[in-house]
Amino acid sequence: SLAVWATVGIAMVASTCAAQRVARARPPLAAAVAVVAVAALLVPPVATTWPVRWQRVQGSFLRPLLQACDAVPADGAVIVVGGAASLTLPQTLRSWCGVPAAGQGSVSIEDLPDVAARVRANGYRLHLVAADLDHLAGYRQPGGPEPTSTVAVEPTRQAEVTLDRAPSAYAKPEDTLQLPTPFALHVLPVDAG
Repeated sequence: SLAVWATVGIAMVASTCAAQRVARARPPLAAAVAVVAVAALLVPPVATTWPVRWQRVQGSFLRPLLQACDAVPADGAVIVVGGAASLTLPQTLRSWCGVPAAGQGSVSIEDLPDVAARVRANGYRLHLVAADLDHLAGYRQPGGPEPTSTVAVEPTRQAEVTLDRAPSAYAKPEDTLQLPTPFALHVLPVDAG
């Protein structure tokens, strides 16, 4: 990881400086001081990060996100519905897809036509996005468009959450995120225009 390599670089510079000072004073001790200095700087971070060295926070989520972006047209606007996704996904969709996005725990089916009309009046077509397909069930209309689902991925390399010690293992996906696992996004066009 980047932190380990940064520590290696600092350790090398520090040990070189220390070794040069000791070498001037006592040449036989220079090698020993360098080894001790490098070990003192490298062993703690390596020992701490080694158990979770392949950690990737939401590393597998990019593919579903890009597929969701492909499902939303350039003139699309997104409302994210359903639980934690409505809190965590709007900014991600706004940044990666380049479309207006808002989080809403739920939009009533009665209000949806009015919301879609207001979005349309601003030059956009409304799409609903959810991390759980069930959150879109109430918005689907008979004979209307079907949701587009992205590939589902399983986050497997997320370190356990700890406050009082270094992480020592990978966590089960259901213990780290408040999103359904496997993770997929579902896009429902409301105003196909």
